[in-house]
Amino acid sequence: MKPFVIPFFLPQQGCPHRCLYCNQHRSGGRRAEPLSPPAVTRGLETGLNSPRRRPEAPVEAAFFGGTFTALPRERQAALLGACAPFLESGRLQGVRLSTRPDALSDEEIAFLGR
Repeated sequence: MKPFVIPFFLPQQGCPHRCLYCNQHRSGGRRAEPLSPPAVTRGLETGLNSPRRRPEAPVEAAFFGGTFTALPRERQAALLGACAPFLESGRLQGVRLSTRPDALSDEEIAFLGR
């Protein structure tokens, strides 16, 4: 069954590059405020209560638009920490994220697996 995805956007955050095909500051026209853990909690509550969500569908949080694994480790932990109570209670079945392959190491994979 297709999951119900609750998206969170981190435009260009974590990425040290400004590639022509992916420069979100240029295409979006403004810089976004950094996403906070309380905003993630609010977004998850809103998404879980959405009338578009089918009760039988698995629910995933998704961090898009940036290079999540290039964010400072403390920031990654804070954002993922906001998801933890939802994962532990079973209200959230997974977390997905956008990243660059060159920002993904064995150490990073081990951190994300915790």
